[in-house]
Amino acid sequence: RPGDLLGAIVGEAKVAADRVGKIEVRELYCLVEIQAEDAERVVRALTGTTLRGRRVTARVDRGHAPPSTSRPGRPVA
Repeated sequence: RPGDLLGAIVGEAKVAADRVGKIEVRELYCLVEIQAEDAERVVRALTGTTLRGRRVTARVDRGHAPPSTSRPGRPVA
């Protein structure tokens, strides 16, 4: 549940709830919008913890790899 994940982020990583954006819960994973400067702290705080009986492995989602023929002038992250 999004509330459980928000509680873990606030409690474990000490990040204010207003710095957390949309939380999308999927069957096998969750996506959480979080301020960039808080992301690594949240990953370190949550990885290895247990949330509703499931072990958490957190990572920063860097999106999909760009296609091999990316348009010039577009930054690749």
